[in-house]
Amino acid sequence: MPAGGTLTLRTSEQDGQVRIEVADTGKGLTPEECSRLFTPYYTTKLLGTGLGLAIVQSVVSDHHGTISVTSDEGRGTGVSNRSAAASSGPEYETTRNGGGIQERPIDSGRGIRLN
Repeated sequence: MPAGGTLTLRTSEQDGQVRIEVADTGKGLTPEECSRLFTPYYTTKLLGTGLGLAIVQSVVSDHHGTISVTSDEGRGTGVSNRSAAASSGPEYETTRNGGGIQERPIDSGRGIRLN
């Protein structure tokens, strides 16, 4: 989001699973980019190796979790990670917009709070 935007981090817990979601209001990704994000050596960066997200997916999988990406070209991208929960507490949403950070509790369930 070089021109600014909103970055949202959302956490929740349900049925012993923790979900961590990160979403932005950037330019988004094409369907082809989304389908290849976790492919080793695939990169859109001039100096990229294409290994970062492939390694992330491998580590998440080794810990019996899942990671997925959704994107709407021109509107933003979201990444969701699900893993086994270790502890639970209130669910929070943290939003960074411009120079400020807002954190607010969400009443829709229980979750894990990340600091």
